[in-house]
Amino acid sequence: MNQLFNRKTIGILAIITIILLLMTAFLRTGRSDSSFLETGIETILSPFQKVISIVDGGVNEFFGYFGSVKRLKETNEALTKRIAQLENENRTLTGYKTENERLKGLLSLDSSLAYYETVGCRVIAKDSGNWFDTFTIDKGRNAGIKINQNVITNGGLVGRISKVGSNWSKVATIIDETSSLGCIITRTGDIAVIEGDLELSGKGLCKLSYMSSSSAAAVGDSVESSGLGGVFRKGLMIGKIKEIHTDTQGLTQYAVIEPSVDFGKITEVLVITN
Repeated sequence: MNQLFNRKTIGILAIITIILLLMTAFLRTGRSDSSFLETGIETILSPFQKVISIVDGGVNEFFGYFGSVKRLKETNEALTKRIAQLENENRTLTGYKTENERLKGLLSLDSSLAYYETVGCRVIAKDSGNWFDTFTIDKGRNAGIKINQNVITNGGLVGRISKVGSNWSKVATIIDETSSLGCIITRTGDIAVIEGDLELSGKGLCKLSYMSSSSAAAVGDSVESSGLGGVFRKGLMIGKIKEIHTDTQGLTQYAVIEPSVDFGKITEVLVITN
């Protein structure tokens, strides 16, 4: 009953409101002054008009809010896409810059070895592990590459060619456990041997063996290839002494060498072919 009464009440009020509005419009037509009746009607209608105005303003504000949210969402999506695009472009440019610096280093090295014939190659595969003990390059017999030819980068000596195909070659690096080459400590002139070591190769390091116990070599001294043995050319930079140890008998010393080449980041190399 209450709901029915409320509905009837609302309906009656709505009808009265409409009648009053029509009367106001009729009485105002063509007149500039207001009569007592008009004033009374306006007084009655004023609260209703105020409520209608507030409701209308609230409705407009409500839908305006959702319109703003929609525009903000669209703007945010557009900005997110643009940021992703710019980040991708930045990564691409950074990659080009890094590659350009590496290639400039190789060109500089190539010009300093003008009396050598070299072939530039890219690394296309590496063995499992964190370091490049051995890896594959994209050129082989067709480019004049042969077994035991020296492989270098702008950092220094990388290793030697160990296998050759028609359009690929394998490189055994100086940190590979099977590697061995004669070396000389630049400052002291001491002759020794650089060897790959299974434990050290996992850290990108190698071992300098057969040092005399009386050697004056010190941490930080540079080491380069001596040319002894007939495989590696003389004067190629190998690295620096990182640590020096004496054997248990105290007769000889050995050193840990930190190569000048970062074997974890090799992407391009030069092969000396003559």
